[in-house]
Amino acid sequence: MSFELRKQWQNSRYQCSGSQANGEKDNTPLRRLLDDASLFGEASTEAVEPELRWATQPYAARVQSRAATREVRVEPRDTTVLLFPGQGAQRVGMGRSLQGIPAAKQLYELASSIVGWDVARVCDAGPEDELTRRCQTAVLVTSLAALERVRDERPGALERVRAAAGFSLGEIAALVFADALSLERALRLVELRAAAMRAAAAARPGGMLTVWLAPDARLSFSLLRAREHAAERGVDAPVCQVANYLYPACKVVAGDEEVSSMAGGFALTLWLF
Repeated sequence: MSFELRKQWQNSRYQCSGSQANGEKDNTPLRRLLDDASLFGEASTEAVEPELRWATQPYAARVQSRAATREVRVEPRDTTVLLFPGQGAQRVGMGRSLQGIPAAKQLYELASSIVGWDVARVCDAGPEDELTRRCQTAVLVTSLAALERVRDERPGALERVRAAAGFSLGEIAALVFADALSLERALRLVELRAAAMRAAAAARPGGMLTVWLAPDARLSFSLLRAREHAAERGVDAPVCQVANYLYPACKVVAGDEEVSSMAGGFALTLWLF
C-alpha cells in the first residue's frame, strides 16, 4: 500500500510555477525575489554588530541590473504566494475537514506509513500532549493536505504560484511544494528534527522570545546585559542570542530559560525602547 500511495501522490506532486523544471535555473521567480530584496540594510549588520552576524547572508551580495533582466510585468493580484505555518500552529481537530478529500486522505495514509504512527488520528483526536510532541510532522502533513482542498476549490490559485515560503518548520513544507525535497525525505527530516529538539530541551531547558525592534534598538547590548545578570544570579555559562531573523526589525531571541525571561522582563524593555 505504501508504494502505491507514494506513486499516486508523486504523480500529482506540487510544482512551483517557474521552477527549475523549465530549465531556467538561475532566473526563477524566487531568485528574482531574493535579488530584489537586496536593498534592505541588515546585510551590513556584520560590520556594525558582530554578535548579530548572520550565519549566512540574508540577501544577495549585489543587485543585478534591472535593465538587463527586465521582463513583462506580472500583476501581483494575478499571482499566488504560499506561506506555510510553523511549529505551534497545531490544534486538536486540525485536518478533520480534509478527510473527505481523497488525495488529502491518501497523503495522511502515506505519511503514516513512512513515520510509523497514525498521523491523521493524532491530528484529529489528539490527545493534546501527543499532538504537541508530534506537532512538527502533524503540521507538515496537514499543510500539504490543505493544498489538496485548494486544488479542489480554487485550482487556479495553485497554477499561479510564483513563490513559496514558511515560518521555520514551514520552510520544509515550502521545499516539498517546490519539489526541492521529496515528501519521504521531508518526513524523515522532520522526525529527526523533532527528536533532536526534544533531546536538546531535556538536556538544557530554554525559552524563546519574539522581539520587535525600534530603529535605535541596541539588541546586542540587551542580550549581553541579560547574560551578565543571569551569571550574577548563579546561571552557569548563560546563553541568550538571536535564533531567528523573521524580517527587518523583528527577531527571535533564544537561550537558557532564566536568561530568556530576563531579556523579556527587563533588558529588552530598558534598552530597546
